Amino acid sequence: LDSISSAIMISVEDKDTARAEKLQRELTSTVDGVLQTSEAKAAVLTQTLTQDAGREQQARENNISTGKAALVNHVLALNSALKFDALAKLSVEELKDLAEAGAPAMPIGKAAAAYAAEQYAGTTALDSVTAEVDSELDESPAHYEVELHTAWGEFEYLVDAYTGKVISGQKDLPSTVSAQNDTVKPSQPVSPPAQSSQPAQPSGSADIDHAKAKSIALNHAGVSENEAYDMDIELDDEDGILVYEVEFKSGNMEYDYEINAATGAILKHESELDD
Repeated sequence: LDSISSAIMISVEDKDTARAEKLQRELTSTVDGVLQTSEAKAAVLTQTLTQDAGREQQARENNISTGKAALVNHVLALNSALKFDALAKLSVEELKDLAEAGAPAMPIGKAAAAYAAEQYAGTTALDSVTAEVDSELDESPAHYEVELHTAWGEFEYLVDAYTGKVISGQKDLPSTVSAQNDTVKPSQPVSPPAQSSQPAQPSGSADIDHAKAKSIALNHAGVSENEAYDMDIELDDEDGILVYEVEFKSGNMEYDYEINAATGAILKHESELDD
């Protein structure tokens, strides 16, 4: 429940509608109370259902709850060309977003989105890379946000929800990082540099600009540009590596990011209440 994308569906099934609605309110209140005192970011969806033998059979055949089966049928009512068994494999959050978007087509799913991002990043052969995926099927264009956690930092990718095409993100990570780390070893001893009153220049290079650094931070925070204010972006040297320090506020929150200026990787990020 503390992942970047999760949802809880509460479905109450009863012949007595009033009793079902009362139980639904009590359950929703209890779950909301637990979520408010935890780090969970889950959305809570609720519905009341009447008993339906056909829906119960669909649920059994697809190993899902009758509540999720009802949500799948709601999506099918919007687009009858879709298939029940394929929709049943989607998460509750994906189904909710798909319904809100009018169910225009069948999305590729979170696993396929993560694989598309890894293929683009060139990390499919690395067991150490993990991915977190958030569905944004109700946005335009509909897409999946994929965060790849690698040995070089976190990298974010946007993958088209229907075509699987990577919309944005760092391509071929291993070769990119290797090229940045390659150094030429001198064949002769090198004398130490003469002392200078000028400050040492960082060894890295700023391959991304201020606008890109701002975009990376805003996308990660889930904040649109028109919602952000007091934006401050500075290029700084951290132990010989150029980083962008990005600070901004949105609503009642303050955000602070350190972004590698060469790769776009998020090195540090913090958020706290603006007091």
